[in-house]
Amino acid sequence: MPLPAVTARAIRSSESRVSDEKVREDAQLSAYQLAVTEGLVEGVDGAANAGARLLVLSRTLKNTDYRIAHQAALAPEERTNFLLRIAEDARGMAAASFVANVDTHCADDRFAVCRLHTVKAVSAS
Repeated sequence: MPLPAVTARAIRSSESRVSDEKVREDAQLSAYQLAVTEGLVEGVDGAANAGARLLVLSRTLKNTDYRIAHQAALAPEERTNFLLRIAEDARGMAAASFVANVDTHCADDRFAVCRLHTVKAVSAS
């Protein structure tokens, strides 16, 4: 008897279009797939992984308020690369210090998201 296909799903709201490329590379969806394939979802056989779906809720879509985007089941090489990415990210998060790079989104003429982090404290001399 064949295993029933299991698809990981997530919901996200967005004011801008979420590209198919972004969905293919989405780490959250890949992590859900990894949980399925590694047998970490109770009652689910990891071999039944059939990829992931992202339900994108947005008022900016034409003639609808939602879109369903697809992430194909991770191929063995993609799974390996994702596991390497997790290990690399974990090493980075375990570091004793972090380097903050000033980027284009930190500029006042844009959104000034980083302004708090790039301006010296009032008490600084």
